[in-house]
Amino acid sequence: MSRKFLDNCLFSLNNKFRGPVGLSHGSRRDYHFGLTRMVRELHAGGIQISHITHFKPRHVIYLVKQWQEAGSSTGTIKNRLSQLRFLSQLIRRPDLVPKLNKDLDVGARIYISPVSKAIHEVDLSKFENLLIRYSVQLQQQFGLRREESIKFIASDADKGSHITLTASWTKGGIERNIPITNDTQRALLDEIKTKINKGNSLIPADKTYAYQRRVYDTDVYKAGYSNFHGLRHAYAQRRYLELTHELTQSKGWPAPHQGGKSQKDMTPDERNIDRQARLILSNELGHSRGQITQVYLGN
Repeated sequence: MSRKFLDNCLFSLNNKFRGPVGLSHGSRRDYHFGLTRMVRELHAGGIQISHITHFKPRHVIYLVKQWQEAGSSTGTIKNRLSQLRFLSQLIRRPDLVPKLNKDLDVGARIYISPVSKAIHEVDLSKFENLLIRYSVQLQQQFGLRREESIKFIASDADKGSHITLTASWTKGGIERNIPITNDTQRALLDEIKTKINKGNSLIPADKTYAYQRRVYDTDVYKAGYSNFHGLRHAYAQRRYLELTHELTQSKGWPAPHQGGKSQKDMTPDERNIDRQARLILSNELGHSRGQITQVYLGN
């Protein structure tokens, strides 16, 4: 029954976008894609609405909380709320989204879940599409964002001791480096370079990023997940343990979300190491604020 409800809801959403909607071609495509993904997120979370007009304020609150727990930036959440406000016009529900983002605690604070959102294990056999499987593995092994894992060009990125993410692949257009610290990461890069022609990304040669993103989202949903941001959480926790070991000559500790000390319980020396590790990790993850690591690691 849930699949039928999902199909019916997506059908009703598609109908809303068939006529003139007052958006440019690019915005129309992005809004349609974004709202489709939100419907899938609701269903993956057990909220089985069967028509787009059944969208309610409590569903908006649920989605915002999910995005905050996943570590989405304030800017990303605000963009998604803009799409939901557009939906409120389409379905004539002006009360769907509060007028002020602060009423949803967006931009006011970082939401830190009391439990870890990390996904430590994935059944890769569920991904028959080789390109999608490689994207998932890159998220798992290097903590990449979805877009970065799809646009990834292994022959360009692999620098031996680290990978370099080109600015055109990353959020905010900032190039960054991520160290290669284990044999699993090295084996993955070598395999991709063997299977994918030099200079090619993980997007089929005759397709666009938008097309491959839809294929990725569909395959992830079929595998039983709303998204794979939890792989980034798991990577951050592994990397934090590595960094604290490096900074203390092998006397490090796990992140709070993995049973390690909370920051308030650390000694002054431990807090100093913790700050250093979080700053390094924040840069490797592509965040401008060290504080955001609390979402991944706990505090």
